[in-house]
Amino acid sequence: MKFKDILPWRHDEPSVAKAPEDPFLQMRQRMNDMLAEMEKGFFPFSGGMPKSMGDVKKMDMDISETDREFTLEAELPGIEAKDLDIKLEGGALRIKAEKRREEKSEDKSWHRVERQYGSYQRVLQLPPEADVQRVSADFKNGVLKVVIPKSIEHYEQTKRIPVNS
Repeated sequence: MKFKDILPWRHDEPSVAKAPEDPFLQMRQRMNDMLAEMEKGFFPFSGGMPKSMGDVKKMDMDISETDREFTLEAELPGIEAKDLDIKLEGGALRIKAEKRREEKSEDKSWHRVERQYGSYQRVLQLPPEADVQRVSADFKNGVLKVVIPKSIEHYEQTKRIPVNS
């Protein structure tokens, strides 16, 4: 008996008709989309990407800020540094990555392919205080770290005012 014979579905059978979509699930998705659009207005640095990007996936990242710089960290497991493309374009930082699928060999019989492959992309609008001439990127152990320093003029103009009591 082959392994695929014990699976609850057969690969050579036609696919089953789709179940009707849940109207409450559709409403929830529309609410999530609306909230995401509102969030982009309140937090323009959080970026985002259009919903109709086809097979391009959005990479998740953490964004932090200090008095002198912004730091972006994105987990990109399975991606090599040569497959990263980072560009500054018109006041925005564009990060693209490509996770390539290993070649399927003829001597293997695949039962499941659950890992995701393909293109990842994120475009972030940079704030006005970003010093685009000093942006740096580092990629180690599947984590991309991009440091965006603030312009010297910006943080030299910042002055803490003591509060007297």
